[in-house]
Amino acid sequence: MNDAYQGRNRSARDIASPHPDAPGAAITEGLGAIRCDNSVFKELAAHSALQVDGIAGIGGRSSIGDIILFREKGSGIEVLTAQENANLGPNEVVITINVNIFFGHNIYEVCTELQRRIKDEVEATTSYRCKSVNVNVQGLRPREGREARAAESRLLPHSASDDK
Repeated sequence: MNDAYQGRNRSARDIASPHPDAPGAAITEGLGAIRCDNSVFKELAAHSALQVDGIAGIGGRSSIGDIILFREKGSGIEVLTAQENANLGPNEVVITINVNIFFGHNIYEVCTELQRRIKDEVEATTSYRCKSVNVNVQGLRPREGREARAAESRLLPHSASDDK
């Protein structure tokens, strides 16, 4: 018989929390537990990174295409919940993200914008509280193509021979 039909033989705890030992966070108010796997928080953080101008990549990823195709769990994003850290409440998470930033952007401004977006996205989507969002800048990356040449021409001083 299929698992859905055999569900009547399972305990209420099994039904409310199908994987009680799985990493993640659970809200246990109301009718039962609602569990979010750590991969949910990682996907939300990666999605938030796409929204921030100046982010060149997550972890070892160095292009927006690599961020969009983000599927490798644990690559550049770490999530801690009450299950992994006793100092966290049952509805709290700590997210650490490793990023690369494009040259020409203010690191502090890019990182604080990323922190705000991750916090807002996680809290609005999951109802969990982001206790902290830690951003580690692993490196700077040049932009490529026409955009890079335009940015470079704005940053480099012009010589007198360039005007002739």
